[in-house]
Order: sequence, then structure tokens, then C-alpha cells
Amino acid sequence: MLGATVMPHNFYLHSAIVIRRVADQGLMERLSPTASRLESQNPGEAVVASEDHVRRQELECLYSAIDCAVALNAAFFINAAILITAASSFWANHIVVTTLQEAHALLERVLPMRLWGRLEVAPLAFGIALIAAGQSSTLTGTLAGQYVMEGFLGLTMRMWQQRLLTRLSAVVPSALAIIFLGPQSTYRLLILSQVVLSLQLPFAMIPMIRFTSSKTLMGQRFASGVTVRICAWASAAFIVVLNLWMAGVLMVDASRALSSRSVGSIVLGMFSIPVFVYLLGLLAWLCLHRGFENLSRA
Repeated sequence: MLGATVMPHNFYLHSAIVIRRVADQGLMERLSPTASRLESQNPGEAVVASEDHVRRQELECLYSAIDCAVALNAAFFINAAILITAASSFWANHIVVTTLQEAHALLERVLPMRLWGRLEVAPLAFGIALIAAGQSSTLTGTLAGQYVMEGFLGLTMRMWQQRLLTRLSAVVPSALAIIFLGPQSTYRLLILSQVVLSLQLPFAMIPMIRFTSSKTLMGQRFASGVTVRICAWASAAFIVVLNLWMAGVLMVDASRALSSRSVGSIVLGMFSIPVFVYLLGLLAWLCLHRGFENLSRA
């Protein structure tokens, strides 16, 4: 549920949305360092423009925080409702569901409701929910990918190219899994994607906490306070502990794979252990490296 609700790329998406809302070319030109001439000639006007811009930033940050809180809480309750419904419908009736295909087929048996005597309501709602979830995740992934490539890598792509790349990155692995492993592999691929998203959360969350806690970078009025920093680091630590526990389970499976005789199991085990050690070192570097403070001073 954590990986399905909180996606790491949405951190950058929300920041980009707020920046685009706040951006005002007229004010930014008057507040830019190259416009110090205006400040020297009309200091009162520059101060008023600066205060208006800061108040606008505060309102946009407040609205964005409310928007994120409402959206995430709504998503959490929706996911919880899905789990509760699945538990009451399948687990209570001693029905084991391991694939999406089985869930679709069993929904009609467990929830026998029809419209106009023919239309199966439960499987139809299940399919519409999957399509809506796919469209929503593709939309946010496309926008966040565009902002990351433009902001971090300096790459610009046309919108249709961005959409095509995002679609192919989602469709190709799914198609290959279905072709070589069968339709039942889609469920495992879906679970794996949520696990990967959950593992990526600390690597997006910790730099964001360190950046927003810097008064040099954010300013006195926008830097995170003590309460926010404590809650943010506690949330990050909680996510890291959950990921370490999950990684420990995967490491045990990898060690068992190494003890087996198959070539695929040995390759999988030899690959997963170095990756785990590398990610753990990278996480420690993000927490302890002093480069964030140096970047803030720059």
C-alpha cells in the first residue's frame, strides 16, 4: 500500500506544479539580481513587490499542502476499502486469489449483481478501476518524467515522444512477462512494481527533507520548522525500516537461491546482494553527505 499510494516521482511533480503556479514573469524580473537598478531607483516599489510575491508563495504552498493531504488520504481510504472488500469477499469465503484474472472471474461469483439482467457489475467496476489507475499513473509519470529530464538532465522532448517513452516503458515489460511467463505473471509484476516504488521512496524523500530544512536555500520563512523536520525524519526512518525488513526477506531468499544448483538462481543471488549493499551505501551517503549544505551556500 505504501508504494501504491506514495510514489517518489510525485514529489517532483508537486514541486513543479507549485513553481509553475507561482511564476510571474513581471515580478520575477523585478526581483531578479539583474534588476537591482529598479531597487536602487524605487526601493519602496521593490519591497512591496517582494512582499506580494512572498505572500503568493505562502498561499500556493498552503494550497498545495492541502491538495496533497486530501488526495493522499482519499487514496489511502480507497486502498483500505479495496483491501477490506477483498478480505470480506474472498478471505471470509476461503477463496484464494493469486492473479488478477482469478479476481476478475471470482468477483461475479462472490458479488452476483447485474444491470439489466446481463451486465456484470463487479467485474466491470474492477476493469474500469484498473484502466483509471493506469491512466492516472501514466499521466503523473509522464509529467514528472518531463520535469526531471528538463530540470536535472537538461533534456527536452516533445510531448508525444514523452508519452510514447512512458507507454513503452510500461507496456513492453508487461508484454514480455505475459509472453514468456504467462498471464499469471502480471500479478507478480504488479507487486514488484509497488515494491520498487517503495524502495525508491527514501532516495527521493531524504534529499527533499534536507533541501527544505536549509534556511540558506529556502529562506527563513519557507524553511521547514522543527516539528515538520521531526515528523519528516520520523516518516523517512519508518519507511527505511520497512524497506530494510523487506530487503532482509529478499536477502534470505537470495541466499537460498545461492545454495541451490540452478544457474538462474545463482545469477539472481549474486546480482541482488551487491545491489542491496550499493543501495544501503547510497542511502547512508544521502543522509550524511555535506554537499547539500555546500549547494545551499552556492
